[in-house]
Amino acid sequence: MPLSRTGPSLSDLSVAQALDKVEPVPADLPFDALLRLVSSTHHLAFPVIDGADLVGVLSVRDVRRALLDPGVDRTFTARTFAREAPVLRPDDDLGSAVQRLPDEETGDAVVVDEGGRPLGVLTREGALQAWRRATLPG
Repeated sequence: MPLSRTGPSLSDLSVAQALDKVEPVPADLPFDALLRLVSSTHHLAFPVIDGADLVGVLSVRDVRRALLDPGVDRTFTARTFAREAPVLRPDDDLGSAVQRLPDEETGDAVVVDEGGRPLGVLTREGALQAWRRATLPG
């Protein structure tokens, strides 16, 4: 069943409606601090910045996987785990935005304001939750 059959389609919604507002993580955040962050968060991803520059997106899932690797280098920082991600704006339509997400496993994008400052992230899960809120009754 298409996502538009019972109400608005993803293209009728904006990225702002699915945005997970989360503070960016500094690229030089040490491994131990990163572990504390991901062990207690409900967020799925974080923008990673170096000063005012966007480095990429950090998947909480990727860092948690590193916890399972006894050989992981504890000198790693947030930059080590950051990967390139699409950059979106809050007023982009959600349908187009979801098509720009890399794939099921790495489906995160960074949402920025007009000045290029990160506002948070868009995940596939967040997009689906926004669509559900818009289509399901009260």
